[in-house]
Amino acid sequence: MSDQLEIQKQILDAKENRWLKQKQYLTEFGSVIISFKLNIPHWPKISDEILSVFNLTLNDFEKYLVKNKMSYKILAKDKTVLGPEAFFHINEQPSKIKELTVAFEENFDIGRLLDIDVLNNDGIPLERAVKRSCLLCVDIAINCMRSGKHTSKEIRAVFDKIIVSFSSNKK
Repeated sequence: MSDQLEIQKQILDAKENRWLKQKQYLTEFGSVIISFKLNIPHWPKISDEILSVFNLTLNDFEKYLVKNKMSYKILAKDKTVLGPEAFFHINEQPSKIKELTVAFEENFDIGRLLDIDVLNNDGIPLERAVKRSCLLCVDIAINCMRSGKHTSKEIRAVFDKIIVSFSSNKK
């Protein structure tokens, strides 16, 4: 099997495992599940710097939940070929949690790099009211992604610049 096919298989396996994990959590807890990840373009998706930024950001997100009087439980914290991820259980209205997560993403230093999904009781992720803009231009990010307007290496260069700056400011 070629390297490219092996990577694609690993990605698909990791996405399926994430979905199965989320489904299990919803069955077990029957309430809102949060999937907390970074939007990591290109490779590698795991490095010491990425893990450090993820952990700092996760810690700040937990403080944010406490500040907003949200009782939560961390169900898992993993590293996969897709990058680091954490799962939370919160017994609140999904729309209320989505408002909080969007506000965190919009106001946090590197919130634009975060991917915080709120899954309702049926496992369906709640959508953002306003689509995110591209890191490189003024277009909507999903439009650029679908059209291939920017290369993954161009986007990754911006990503790396942002996390290095964030790491430097946190030290």
